[in-house]
Amino acid sequence: MRLALPADWPEDLDAARRLQQRLRASVVTEGDPGRPRLVAGVDVHVAERSGLTWAALALLDGNTLELVESVLAARPTSFPYVPGYLSFREIPAVLAAFALLRELPDLVMVD
Repeated sequence: MRLALPADWPEDLDAARRLQQRLRASVVTEGDPGRPRLVAGVDVHVAERSGLTWAALALLDGNTLELVESVLAARPTSFPYVPGYLSFREIPAVLAAFALLRELPDLVMVD
């Protein structure tokens, strides 16, 4: 599975609002997802001075919580800080970090 930004990734708040409204219908709130084999923890830092957004991922074994892999990626910050729309600022770096993993997780926890 390849993770990449869609070609029409929003570059302004109005486009982000429209996409967020479209995506809300995709949220799954029912059912049992089962026990995850691999769990990823994600944290993002925006370095204003350098103009970069950094994403760090830690991939853990879901049974033992042992570290399986960790990666770090940076991308230019291209979306402004807007509460409620942070994903549009952070996702480019997060997807770049996911692309570095040897195996994708079954569950992702995001700070």
